[in-house]
Amino acid sequence: MQSYINRFLWLVLALGVGVSVQAVSTPNSRSTAAQTPVIGNPAYKSDPLRNPMHDAQDMGDKLLGLGFVAIERSNLGIQQLGSTLREFRAKLAPAGVALVYYAGHGLQIKPVVVAQANAGGAAEVAQRAALERTAAATAQRAALERLAGQIIKDCPDCPELVVIPSGSFTMGSSAAEQALANAGGVPETFTSRESPQHTANIRSFAAGRYAISKGEFAAFVRAKGYQTQAEQEDGCFAWTGQEWKKDKAYNWRNVGFAQADNHPVVCVSWNDAQAYAQWISHVSGKTFRLLSESEREYVARAGTQTAFWWGDSITTSQANYDGTATSYNGSPKGEYRQATVPVSSFAPNPFGLYNVHGNAWEWVEDCFHETYSGAPTDGSAWTTGCSDNARMLRGGSGDYDPSGLRSAIRGRFTPDIRNDDFGFRLARTLFTP
Repeated sequence: MQSYINRFLWLVLALGVGVSVQAVSTPNSRSTAAQTPVIGNPAYKSDPLRNPMHDAQDMGDKLLGLGFVAIERSNLGIQQLGSTLREFRAKLAPAGVALVYYAGHGLQIKPVVVAQANAGGAAEVAQRAALERTAAATAQRAALERLAGQIIKDCPDCPELVVIPSGSFTMGSSAAEQALANAGGVPETFTSRESPQHTANIRSFAAGRYAISKGEFAAFVRAKGYQTQAEQEDGCFAWTGQEWKKDKAYNWRNVGFAQADNHPVVCVSWNDAQAYAQWISHVSGKTFRLLSESEREYVARAGTQTAFWWGDSITTSQANYDGTATSYNGSPKGEYRQATVPVSSFAPNPFGLYNVHGNAWEWVEDCFHETYSGAPTDGSAWTTGCSDNARMLRGGSGDYDPSGLRSAIRGRFTPDIRNDDFGFRLARTLFTP
């Protein structure tokens, strides 16, 4: 009996992200060139969208450059959408894998399960349906892997995102690295947080190519009339050269040193970061969020297990930090800029992300736990069983020693705290099993 998977097409259209459709067509299907439907649906009566047509056109151009022939469609109703996909499926070669791009409100089309006349009853139908679901999920994951490294920009005000491949890595630091960090000035009470090392499994997702910039945050403030906690309350902490001191005059607009719009926004609390994420989610129709701690370490390492993505030493030509402080692992001394630098400074890491070490600490979603004992291993944020109400930061900053920039370093502060070296980066989930 021909496999049930060979006769039905599953499509998951996930919030405007192009995903693959696994379809094994019938033996008499004719082969075709590398064609892909590119569909933009902006004209909804109750909630029209601004960007799907532009997104679809941009994706069509990019796919053309990759050798695909885009079949462009727009404003399709559910029946027209189904007809387009059925027509496309009929052209697939046996065991073909199709790529479909859809921009518009998120939806999911589930298969109508129709048993053959000689099917083995409800149990067999259920088993085949389960196989189809597995095939669909596998196909979507495979499509996201092929899109790894692609840059996404969901709306004019949206941050640029990079599709991150799935993978597993060892989270935390070894005893040898912790010893080097301790020698470099990091207290043992900090490095003990980086244990025990454990394997974390990360699904493909989209991460901010850069930290959120001052200019991007300004667009949010203009649109919402938002006031940060520093503005509403008693200012922001700034480093005087000897101590952290709160100054009411300091907030994201004035942080005590010169910043252009392309610098990371700082003097923002975890709560401010959440407010921005909610706003950009509403504007874009996508769901933006902070990265989890494990996602943040995963993208910082970018396939490496060294202290920094480029190796086990560091210079101020690679990142922004206090180069006059105690060195890490014999690294050479360097400059101390005493300010942030543009978010696009220095070389990107192998995943295409900038400034994952230094410049500004980045808030993540997780609450604080003293160690990794009991930590989730699936890449999700750890927000239960918290040691206190603090939230986590990653990456180090321009005011920190080089040992404080390692991929494994963990910072913690309460969600209302704002420093002149605290910023954030956003992420977006691409695949929900």
